Amino acid sequence: MKSQFQINENLLDRIISVAYGDSNFLDKIRINLLASRNNEVKRLLSEYIVTARAIRSLEQDECPVDILENVKNKTLKENNLFSPVIKFLYALLYKPVLTAAAVLILISGMLLFILFNKTNDNQYSEAQIKLAEKQVKQTLVLVNKIFYRTANKVEYDILKEQVAKPVHEGISTINDLFKGG
Repeated sequence: MKSQFQINENLLDRIISVAYGDSNFLDKIRINLLASRNNEVKRLLSEYIVTARAIRSLEQDECPVDILENVKNKTLKENNLFSPVIKFLYALLYKPVLTAAAVLILISGMLLFILFNKTNDNQYSEAQIKLAEKQVKQTLVLVNKIFYRTANKVEYDILKEQVAKPVHEGISTINDLFKGG
C-alpha cells in the first residue's frame, strides 16, 4: 500500500535549505515531518546534513582560492543586479513599522488623489434633465405594459391551457379508473 513518492526539484531545494540551515521555520517543520514519514526524504536530508557539516568544518585554507573567488564574484554579481529592489521588498515585507508606513502613505496618496482630482464635467441643463426624466417615465410605462401582458399570458394562456388542462385530464382519467375499476 506504499504510494510512489516523487521528489521534485522544489522539494529537493527545500531539503537542501533545511540541511544547511538556510530555510525558514515552517520549511524546517514540513521537511522534518515529511522525513519522518518518507524514507527517501529522510535519507536525502541525512546526506545533505552530513555534507553541510563537512563543508562547515573546512577551514578557509583548505578550500582552493580560485573556488572562493569564483563564488564571491558570482554572489556579488547576482546581488548587485537586484540588490536595491530586494532590499526594499525585504524591508517592506519583514519590518512591520515600514509596512504600516507604506500602507499609510499609499492610502493617504489615494485619498488626496480622490479629493483633489474632482472634475465636474457633468453639468446638464434643466431642459436636458426634464427630457431625461420624461424618457425614463415613458420607458418605465412600456416595461410595465410588457410585464403586465406577459404575466397575463403566462397566467391565463400558458398555465391554464398548457399546464392545468393536461393535469385536469390526467386526474380525470385516474378518477375514471378508480370509479370503473
